[in-house]
Amino acid sequence: MLVKREMVLGNSEYERGLNIKLNMMSQKYVRCVWLISLILLSVSCVKKDRKMSCMLSDNLCRHINVDLKSDDYIDLDSIMELVGFIKLESNQNCFIGKVEKLIITDNEVIIADKSIARAVYVFNLDGTFRTKISQQGRGPQEYLEISDVFMMNDNSEISVLDNENNRIVSFDCYGKFLYSIKNLPWYHAVESIDTCTLIGFDLSNTKKLNRSFVVQDLYGRVNYTFGNNSYSDGFSYSRKINLYRFYDGIYGSVNFENTIYRFTKDSVYASYKINTTPPIIDGSDFKTDESFKDKTKKSGHFNGEFLNMKQYVLFEIMNLNFGHSIYVYDKMSDTTIKIRNVSNNPIMSLWSFPLACTGDNKCCSVIMASNACGSKGALYEQFGSSQTLDLFYSELTSDSNPIILITKIVNKDF
Repeated sequence: MLVKREMVLGNSEYERGLNIKLNMMSQKYVRCVWLISLILLSVSCVKKDRKMSCMLSDNLCRHINVDLKSDDYIDLDSIMELVGFIKLESNQNCFIGKVEKLIITDNEVIIADKSIARAVYVFNLDGTFRTKISQQGRGPQEYLEISDVFMMNDNSEISVLDNENNRIVSFDCYGKFLYSIKNLPWYHAVESIDTCTLIGFDLSNTKKLNRSFVVQDLYGRVNYTFGNNSYSDGFSYSRKINLYRFYDGIYGSVNFENTIYRFTKDSVYASYKINTTPPIIDGSDFKTDESFKDKTKKSGHFNGEFLNMKQYVLFEIMNLNFGHSIYVYDKMSDTTIKIRNVSNNPIMSLWSFPLACTGDNKCCSVIMASNACGSKGALYEQFGSSQTLDLFYSELTSDSNPIILITKIVNKDF
């Protein structure tokens, strides 16, 4: 009986063990099926999100209305005031040939000279020279060309887009090499949406791939693409800038469209739409350079010069019939006015369309020293000597580095 009982107990334990194994296998099977389903669902969701992200959202789009025929305008003094200027230090280590991009951070003035010096210069906010990034070559810490310059990781890194080497080379704000991102597609311009996401403006393959903007991660995986950019050599001057970094995010505009879009990691929003009377070119309904040039004689076009600040928008319209006009749009009053570049301030007389802006309605223009020196006599003759003018021209020669003119848009007689 004892043996039989032991045998019975053994059979019972065996059955229980078998049931436990079957239950564990069943649970593993259920978990496996659940995991596969979750993966398939995730993949389908990613595809769905990518498809949806390309759908344009324009619920909050501001329409900026401009009457090109209107003779109403305000002088520069009525809308802008001089905040100050930064005279960039000039020495043998930092002679700037051409300012092709200006970046203003909380601590630096960064200038890209892509074509002449092929270097990036970093200055402190008082104008003193800090460092020069000029590592040219094919080495891991070098670049062959500066296709674009942009900031990453909360403005702590200066990144150089090098299309010749198909990569991005990043440095800190003191010129120390940090890392490179390889196997990058050819982009005309790049900005960082966040620490892991880039947006590139594609100018070379748009006719094949039907895309203008590509949003991707640092490993080249594409989140989404947007826009169908029309381009040929004859159209190149139609846009000075296609990709912008402003205080509240990354913006972009497609050639021959008058809408400015805001880009996030997974979405596109129409933020501003410029409507003009009479209409300017809006859409690529021309097929050849000749047809484009013929159309520009009959109607103007938006050239891409656009600055977005907290309260104001500053932009320019190119038009042969009505002149090249600069406009200010006030977001609070929803009104637009043309600016006449006339000022009673001698320094403001050198003002040109800014290359950078800050969120608090400040704009940063670049004055080349050679132009300033060429106007010196006329300014002193018209305005006479003053402490500000004397300080501006102190030790300034035609070979000096550029001056950064800082102005602020204010609502005086808007």
